[in-house]
Amino acid sequence: MTHFCPTCGDLCACDGHSADLGDAPEDCCCCTICVSCGCEVEACECAALDATPEAVEPEPKRKRRRALRKGAKAMIEPAYQREGVRTRPRVLVACEFSGLVRDAFIAQGVDAVSCDLESSERPGPHIQGDVLVLLDAGWDAMIAFPPCTHLAASGARWWKEKRADGRQQAAIDFFMALAGAPVKHVAIENPVGVMSKAWRPPDQYIQPFWFGDSVQKKTGLWLKNLPLLAPTNMVDRGPIYTTRRGTKLGSAFLMLLPQNKDRTKIRSRTFRGIARAMAVQWAPIIKGDAQ
Repeated sequence: MTHFCPTCGDLCACDGHSADLGDAPEDCCCCTICVSCGCEVEACECAALDATPEAVEPEPKRKRRRALRKGAKAMIEPAYQREGVRTRPRVLVACEFSGLVRDAFIAQGVDAVSCDLESSERPGPHIQGDVLVLLDAGWDAMIAFPPCTHLAASGARWWKEKRADGRQQAAIDFFMALAGAPVKHVAIENPVGVMSKAWRPPDQYIQPFWFGDSVQKKTGLWLKNLPLLAPTNMVDRGPIYTTRRGTKLGSAFLMLLPQNKDRTKIRSRTFRGIARAMAVQWAPIIKGDAQ
């Protein structure tokens, strides 16, 4: 996995060394704590960005910083582009740990890379770290799945508390940072929630049962230079969870998920039918504009 400094975006210089405090290189550029190993570092080289003239870092360190940035960029670019031959578009799948959407695009002849704070559940091109430092890396398209924990209407009863402590605003700011990415083709996915008022309504709502998965889960898509996603395989909505009083609360698949640490991960995985539809319908458009 590749790790980046959350302040300046440099490739982590201590990536791969042991988590032993004594093993951390003195020139580690990972601010106070390394995002890769957790080692404490005296000071981040990024401080040089705001340094006074007397505290400007030495030229050797400056050169090393540039080399790290160049190395980080090379790691996220396919070999064909490093050789100067651009034949396939590059797609960033933001906030995805499952690899399902990434692999669906790869199957359509696109060089897709997923990025998330979690490691990838499936082998494939994945960057573990803050996706915001990658937004200006020259992507042709971005498919993003920002966390919905503090945004979804399903948790509206906690919104007052989350607004008060800043969690919801932080989630909105992250969503809007993705929306403002300098990328031509963008799709951002999120369930029904606060973003319809905090920003604007989504361009469309979709359901998993439109794409072959018998589950009801209404999800919004905010699109830029991409068409609405067309249903591909309409199936039944699947069983609905009903209380003893007869109140229908939604998909039984979602309501009956185990109440453990895996629940959030299961809920956040993109359904395979939707992932494939995104890739099949959008990859030709992205390819056409990238040529």
